[in-house]
Amino acid sequence: MTEEIIIDGVDVAGCRDYREVEYKEMAICMNYYNHLPKPPKETEWQYCAGNKNCYYKQRKRLEQENKELKEENFNWEQINKLQEKYKSALEEIREIAEPIYEQLPDDKVLRQILLKISEVLNDK
Repeated sequence: MTEEIIIDGVDVAGCRDYREVEYKEMAICMNYYNHLPKPPKETEWQYCAGNKNCYYKQRKRLEQENKELKEENFNWEQINKLQEKYKSALEEIREIAEPIYEQLPDDKVLRQILLKISEVLNDK
């Protein structure tokens, strides 16, 4: 596995246009130069670190964002499943409590429980 090379917050180790230059501390980006008829002079180099929005870095950022969104979506799916489970449990509790409340209409605690269930289930 290639060692990470982080430039502008992106691992560019897999970039086909990334070139290290032995006598320079700065790596260059060859993407711009691939279509030129002759190699560029040193004064015309485009440095990887200065090219924050090259296609490779943009793609890597989008891949990371996509991964994060998928993870977030997975969490929302779990939350939705839990909501359905709790809603079902509250409906079961209401089915048990309503007949008892009909027999004991003066029971304030049971009345509060049923009101809270209706409030949570949004069926006032």
